[in-house]
Amino acid sequence: MDRPVKREKDVTVVIPNYNGIQYLDLCIQSILQGTMVPKIIVVDNGSDDGSRELLSKYPEVLVYPLSTNTGFCHAVNCGLHLVRSRYAILLNNDVKVEKTFVERLYTTIAQSAKTFSVQAKMLSMKDPSVLDDAGDLYSILGYARARGKAKPADTYEKREEIFSTCAGAAIYRMAGFEKIGYFDERHYCYLEDVDIGYRAQIFGYRNLYEPKAVCYHAGSATSGSRYNAFKESLASGNSSYLAWKNMPAFQYV
Repeated sequence: MDRPVKREKDVTVVIPNYNGIQYLDLCIQSILQGTMVPKIIVVDNGSDDGSRELLSKYPEVLVYPLSTNTGFCHAVNCGLHLVRSRYAILLNNDVKVEKTFVERLYTTIAQSAKTFSVQAKMLSMKDPSVLDDAGDLYSILGYARARGKAKPADTYEKREEIFSTCAGAAIYRMAGFEKIGYFDERHYCYLEDVDIGYRAQIFGYRNLYEPKAVCYHAGSATSGSRYNAFKESLASGNSSYLAWKNMPAFQYV
């Protein structure tokens, strides 16, 4: 797929950013160097680390500034409401994408109107020989976890249906949001992507994993360590809320 670069009007990348200057430049550069260059929107969550000054060197990037950190879900929704293309890629600010990343995701989701979202293969930026995320798993008991976490990079090598996609590196059908609603801002952050993937299934959509769309994720680089009490409390509360909101009553019995 090493073809001349083409600009794709059907795809917009939305990047929520909060004090992500460490990786933001790398993220944007990798998108602009791809085989398919989309529109780019960065929603800045009140950064004070020079992120906005950095973004000023990219006139092709639309920056939507927020005065305070309103959380991942609100920032993403702000960005999605600015999208005028058929598809939107949600991308963490600490992700570097391979050249064919956008093109692979776009080609896959465009094949069927029943596909709501497509997940990329997320590898660890620190150690690309291991997976960071290959989609979300969700149990009947209401527990969610990242599929393939820390497994060898070649563990999942075929396109397949998954429960939900990680909002850190996935493409979404904008018409789907109009039917099922946008990200539930009561989640603030964590498990919001499982929730929307669950809702998509309820409405008859499916979510896919595309291993040929590859990116590298630094982790929770812009919000402290990967595991801390704040994140654990958010994830725990969101898990209970997600199950209460979406599960049929018989699953509680």
